Amino acid sequence: MHVVKDGKSLKVWLANLAVARNVGYNEREIERILTVIAEHRSEWIEAWNDFFGI
Repeated sequence: MHVVKDGKSLKVWLANLAVARNVGYNEREIERILTVIAEHRSEWIEAWNDFFGI
């Protein structure tokens, strides 16, 4: 999952919600982003799998 806003960039692995790369986000922002990703994780993984025929 890539989150880009206001010159900041965050990459999070959906499989385990690990932050792969962070450019500019502070810990509080990352925590909020991870919460939102966790809430939608299963539907995004399903969409990814459907798109790639997995």
